[in-house]
Amino acid sequence: FYVRSIPDCFFIASANSVTNDVIPSIKEKLEKVNSLNADELRLLLKQVLAKGKLSDRGGAGLGIIEMARRTGRKISYDFVPIDSKTSLFFIQLTIQNPENKGIEQSELSLEHMKNLYAMMRAENLIVLHKGDFSENSVLPIIHMIEKNILRHNDQRVGKQKLYNISVEMLQNISMHAEKSNKANQGLFVLKQQDGHSSIGTCNFISKQGEQHLGKHLSKLSTLTKDELNELYRDKLRLLIDEKVVGTGIGLIYIFRKTESVDYCFSDSNGNRLFSIFVDI
Repeated sequence: FYVRSIPDCFFIASANSVTNDVIPSIKEKLEKVNSLNADELRLLLKQVLAKGKLSDRGGAGLGIIEMARRTGRKISYDFVPIDSKTSLFFIQLTIQNPENKGIEQSELSLEHMKNLYAMMRAENLIVLHKGDFSENSVLPIIHMIEKNILRHNDQRVGKQKLYNISVEMLQNISMHAEKSNKANQGLFVLKQQDGHSSIGTCNFISKQGEQHLGKHLSKLSTLTKDELNELYRDKLRLLIDEKVVGTGIGLIYIFRKTESVDYCFSDSNGNRLFSIFVDI
């Protein structure tokens, strides 16, 4: 699943495998819908609804018709062979400012999505999100990890650890990212390979935030697991008994539960960038 925004355009796309024998039928439906204007799409929708059911062999599907009607644009799609029996089916909707008379962006973005998918497959990336990490924006990402990623992990303990660390890493962006246009901009990636998981995040940070966070991380890096456990218990006691907030307990948890933690502060176009990568 893919969502992308650029000036005056918003793209929603997905990719899934299909058997090669259904490709002609899918193409026929999409080409039919793409050939119709708004009035013709409205009429076709009424005809499909009147049938009471959707036929795989006749006419376009209701969902495809609705997508074309609501966006007012042609649906972009492509099929990429996987093997002799299956192909990867890419489909994309484009929502564009009607006043924008610039170049057509749909095909460009579809190619971007295909290239991004290939890169993620090659790098074993399961989730990649770049954008706003404000509290309300983080919740859908957490839900996606919980429902669609962790269900493939049969080990309950490992599943819970991966979930908890993902949440802490996401909250770390929300807490430390320097706001840009009232949003906490950042990047989150989740990688799974050979039964192991890795999580990485990066975000812009203020100089004051860098000094405070850097000092905290430097201290945690010197502690043993036993010392981290003791520090975690102390901070948890402050949080529960004395309602003390801002104890940095999330980062302590990350250091306790991961195999390794790598982090750095770097320059990016005159801004300070904080990156952290953990192996679970």
